Amino acid sequence: MGVYSVSVACGGGRGLVDGGGRHADHEVVLKPVPIYIISHESQLPATFLNPSPKNEMVVGLDCEGVDLCRYGTLCIVQLAFPDAIYLVDAVRGGRKLINACKPALESVYVTKVIHDCKRDSEALHYQFGIKLHNVMDTQIAYYLIEEQLGKKSTQDGHISFVRLLADPRYCGISYVEKKEVRSLLKEDPQFWTYRPLSELMVRAAADDVRFLPYVFHKMMENLSEESLWRLAVRGSLCCRCFCISDNEYADWPAIPSIPEKRWDEPHWVLGLFTAYLWMLEAKSCETRASHFWPNVFCPHSKASSG
Repeated sequence: MGVYSVSVACGGGRGLVDGGGRHADHEVVLKPVPIYIISHESQLPATFLNPSPKNEMVVGLDCEGVDLCRYGTLCIVQLAFPDAIYLVDAVRGGRKLINACKPALESVYVTKVIHDCKRDSEALHYQFGIKLHNVMDTQIAYYLIEEQLGKKSTQDGHISFVRLLADPRYCGISYVEKKEVRSLLKEDPQFWTYRPLSELMVRAAADDVRFLPYVFHKMMENLSEESLWRLAVRGSLCCRCFCISDNEYADWPAIPSIPEKRWDEPHWVLGLFTAYLWMLEAKSCETRASHFWPNVFCPHSKASSG
């Protein structure tokens, strides 16, 4: 089966409108890119399938499915590159296709930009044995930037993706179609299983990742050295948060430790404790959270690097 180029312009589509708080790079934000529905690994970029230090990349990531968690069904993995969006169809391509993405999803050379990674990571781990690694979680980054500015985040920093996109500092886009898709999902939980993908499904899946690489770069400009480290720690914790392991996570990548030059600075050490306590908010982690502590605390961890 060939690669399908879907002529749906995400930026100019019906699902996204100017939110009023126009971003300075508005034309760049809304520039349409081709969308490809993928059913075979050969249709994906070779540099993505074979990650290497020579081809480090930043990719927007999201997943769609039915009751997306360890017990649900993963249907689509969305990947946003600067010049294209790939909808990896797990229904048509099956386990073989998703497994072909495993090296990249676990690689340190591919930065995965995602909004709230916990459930997607849980689904990838339990359904396909993938240990999601090297993520930049925009929900966490938003919280850290607000904290740097001295602002008190609402709802413990859990900003919705719709609200994030509406923020003129990042996109200034009103994602009106998201509400429509949520209504359809409520009426029919099997929505993402139907094939062929409708224009609405393609547009909605693509719009969930289209802006992530752009948001990544805007956020990275505003994160301090300490916030970048805290972002890496919290991202690592969130990736495994719902992936309770009997081997104490020995086969997961090591959690980033405090840089040695910072061990004599109390607020860095306090940041480590804060990240640990923050992770405890996730209910499924509470009974196993103590397993993280030795690897997080020790700057010379022997834990696997993946």
